[in-house]
Amino acid sequence: MVFKTQAVRCTSYPSEAGRILSVHGFFLGMCLVVSTALAQAPQTLPWASLSAQQQHLLEPYAQTWNDLPAARQSRLSAGATRWLSMTPEQQAQARERIAHFKTLPPHQKEAVRERLKSFQDLPPAEQEHIRQSYQRYKALTPPERENLHEQWRQMPPQQKGDLRQQHLAHIPASH
Repeated sequence: MVFKTQAVRCTSYPSEAGRILSVHGFFLGMCLVVSTALAQAPQTLPWASLSAQQQHLLEPYAQTWNDLPAARQSRLSAGATRWLSMTPEQQAQARERIAHFKTLPPHQKEAVRERLKSFQDLPPAEQEHIRQSYQRYKALTPPERENLHEQWRQMPPQQKGDLRQQHLAHIPASH
């Protein structure tokens, strides 16, 4: 009943209708912005909610954990979970890669970070296609890899570009 009264009243007073709609629109918009921000704001992760294994891995952060931004806590927790799911061989490989990364000069570290960011920005289907291609590459014997590298080095730039385009054409479309 109130809604019908306002509708009649709004049509009776066009300037008031505009003001009412404007005020209502503003508040509706503010509610939407606030609710979206609250929904997207990462929640802090209490130290006690981590498993004993995660706490052991993240021990260097124990004293400052509550001061860390929620997004950083989430990344560290996810990293600890991922580490715990690795086999000892995978952990050894990761340690080697981390040690190698630490030896890189700053400009190379930045290039690695940019490539990682570019990869993470790709649609999931493209990421999976790259992972599968890399697995096929890793399955090659060292002589086969060297042969592949040599073929690539000797290939003219135009042919390299054509191959890249053909390769991208085989990537399934993302949903």
